[in-house]
Amino acid sequence: MKKSTVLVLLIALALGAYVYFVEYKSDKKRDGEEETSKPAFTFKSEEVAALTITNKGQTVQLESADNNWKITQPIQTAADNATVDSIISAVSSATIDRSLVITENLKRGSGLAQPGIIVEVKLKNGTLHKILLGKKDPTDASVYAQIEPNPNVLLLPGTLLASADKTLNDLRSKAILDIDQQALSSIRIKNQNGSLLAEKNAENKWLVKEPADKKDKEADSLKLLTLLSTQATEIIDTPDDKTKAAAAKTVVEVEFKGGDKINEKVSISAADGESVYVHVASKSSIFKASKSLLESLNFKLVDALVAPPPPPASASSEPTANEAPKK
Repeated sequence: MKKSTVLVLLIALALGAYVYFVEYKSDKKRDGEEETSKPAFTFKSEEVAALTITNKGQTVQLESADNNWKITQPIQTAADNATVDSIISAVSSATIDRSLVITENLKRGSGLAQPGIIVEVKLKNGTLHKILLGKKDPTDASVYAQIEPNPNVLLLPGTLLASADKTLNDLRSKAILDIDQQALSSIRIKNQNGSLLAEKNAENKWLVKEPADKKDKEADSLKLLTLLSTQATEIIDTPDDKTKAAAAKTVVEVEFKGGDKINEKVSISAADGESVYVHVASKSSIFKASKSLLESLNFKLVDALVAPPPPPASASSEPTANEAPKK
């Protein structure tokens, strides 16, 4: 490590220690008593209508619609509801452990001179809450923060920083397909072991129609519907030539059909390290997923069938109480 890098780290550590022991500890002495934590906000999660996360210069805007979250900027797409709900829960339940009068040293040492993350929460009644998040304190249990218009530096739970430290890729939905499973009528899977066509009957069982030698045998719905439950690890909106070339090396093709509304074709590439590329015909983006998806869909046809039930147990050959033993 270069001497200059070591020097910068030492200065940063020294400044952090100064903030903690001089500003934080001495503030306790000036107060003459310990502060008890109190709620930072009074709103509930269900009152939130919109959320904006600015993380290292990138701003993502989200809105609530029909009990689901959608991203409106910088792109328009579905959001990952669980991730967004986790952020809102962390904000609404945050407590203020300490409130410190701001000084120039505290502002620099806390990271609030240039906050890395800004969270803006808009309520359904129009109220806006803006939170600036700086660095963790030396105990690593709290994060230095400001809640506008309060000028003081607040110590909020460190878990809030972890929840809010999300990028666009973290916040968007990773579902590869959005298909109503109940509306599906047929699925065709072509892989390196052959082709299988299955249709759903009135009892919601999937029966094989092709190949002919497996006709009307029941197919394993978990294998057929693997793609519907698969989450991408990354969504590439503007794939480069290298990604397009890798995605074009198709190993598995899956076709979904259902009435007049569902007609979707999906291709899964050969493994690229620990990942595969998934291309959905109706979408311009390319999805990156774990290679376990390929392993699940590149099955042998016989392994996609539901095993027949075992034959009933044969009648016991032991004589009954009223039956004489056979000679």
